[in-house]
Amino acid sequence: MSEAGRADARSPRWIRRDVLDHRVAGALGGLTGGLAGLPGPSVTIWCSLRGGDKLTQRAVYQPFILVMQIVDVVCLHWQNPGPALAMNDLRFVPFAMIGGIAGFALYQRMTNAQFQAVTSMLLVVSGIGLLTRTL
Repeated sequence: MSEAGRADARSPRWIRRDVLDHRVAGALGGLTGGLAGLPGPSVTIWCSLRGGDKLTQRAVYQPFILVMQIVDVVCLHWQNPGPALAMNDLRFVPFAMIGGIAGFALYQRMTNAQFQAVTSMLLVVSGIGLLTRTL
């Protein structure tokens, strides 16, 4: 088998799914976003199962997470209007920006395989952390 044939066999392929899969992943993301502020895991797992490179996956779930976080903030403000909550949370913005910049720098240096491994590892660590807090 040629080198190109072996590379094609290892590269992830987009699995064609029904539109229902898209809706289920989005609904789970919306549910977990509203319940716990975690809209990303279900959509991230769904993108990982579909395959594709890191740019394609990120182009799907990053806008979804951003929109869901904005919807969550609007809903929280609607339920409990008041500037105190928002002003107290602004002190975390610089640290979030530093983390975002560092994460993007690492992302640019990763291969697709490294991206898949790191994403899966972070999802597992996050799940274990959530389970440990509840036990």
